[in-house]
Amino acid sequence: MMRSGVKYRPPRRPAHVGLEFEHGDEVVWARLRDLSRFGARVDGNFNFAGPDTLALKFGGRRYVAEIVWLRFGSIGLKFLKPLDKKTYMKLLGLSPGQLKSSAQDKKRRHVQA
Repeated sequence: MMRSGVKYRPPRRPAHVGLEFEHGDEVVWARLRDLSRFGARVDGNFNFAGPDTLALKFGGRRYVAEIVWLRFGSIGLKFLKPLDKKTYMKLLGLSPGQLKSSAQDKKRRHVQA
């Protein structure tokens, strides 16, 4: 049963990667702290007034995201278009088998609990 007002957020995985972000004409270096295909938490020295968008630059491509929250040097992002699986796994430093086995382990732990 879901409580009213509670939003579902896809599970995020730890990702400690330094990346370049574009915010308007400004380029900002920040650390990707955790990641899902739909959003991320990023730590850095941000000077945004909020609601706004920025672009994550990775592998020669830009991934546009909406800033959904800003707190104490961290921002929460929602990607306008979900990351493709290949990019998601590269950002996490995983191979396809690692992602699948990790999800299966999580299910096993949940069933055993």
